[in-house]
Amino acid sequence: HLINGETLQEVSPRLGVSYRPLSGTIVHAAAGRGFRAPTIAERFVHFEFGFRVIANPNLKAEQSFSYDFGVRQQFGDRAHAEITAFSTSYHELIDPTPDATFTVQFLNFPRARIRGIETAGAISMLGDHVRLEATATWMDPRDLVFDTLLQYRPRFIAFVAPSLSWKAFTLEADYRFASRLTAEQVQVYPNDQRVPQKQLDARLLYRRDGLTAQLAVRNVLNYNYTQIERNMNEVRSFSAGVQVEY
Repeated sequence: HLINGETLQEVSPRLGVSYRPLSGTIVHAAAGRGFRAPTIAERFVHFEFGFRVIANPNLKAEQSFSYDFGVRQQFGDRAHAEITAFSTSYHELIDPTPDATFTVQFLNFPRARIRGIETAGAISMLGDHVRLEATATWMDPRDLVFDTLLQYRPRFIAFVAPSLSWKAFTLEADYRFASRLTAEQVQVYPNDQRVPQKQLDARLLYRRDGLTAQLAVRNVLNYNYTQIERNMNEVRSFSAGVQVEY
């Protein structure tokens, strides 16, 4: 990678192993080193849209070391569950950071770490007519230099996706939850009221002979929350579309 006239070369090895102690049970572990050069957008983006983003051409490359350990269990042909513990240590972590004037710039954090536990599972019933997928992640995102939580990263995230199929019709829903950010995790307006993220999206699809028709609703509950301070997430919206394959 060429940056500021300097060529950066990195080796990023990764090793993973898995073991099947019982039928349907897989124990897995992995460890590796990562490297991510700053993107063109992160270094040079500059725009205003309710807030201001400025360039940082001196942004350094990000390096990391990660490891994880988990167990996956299969329950017959129609269900499985998995739990994984993970930890990633960063040097020069690249993260968008606002200042007191609500001007955002991508900056390097000299030392940071994100560790946690992730669970996932899926089950299908009634001949795959009913299906449910779900994930949940608990995280501790921390700036190791100041021993504080990294900004704008929720500590708990969950995702649930049920679906129901009948003949050519499929009804799908996605529900995402992210825990409320603490005052320590926001930079500009720590005294503002904050709520968790809760968003429910739904779709009705009709598929037949290469034709797919869709009706969709975003933010079904019209729940109001902010992902960036004082910038509200999208309100309820409706859309329709048709796709033909031939």
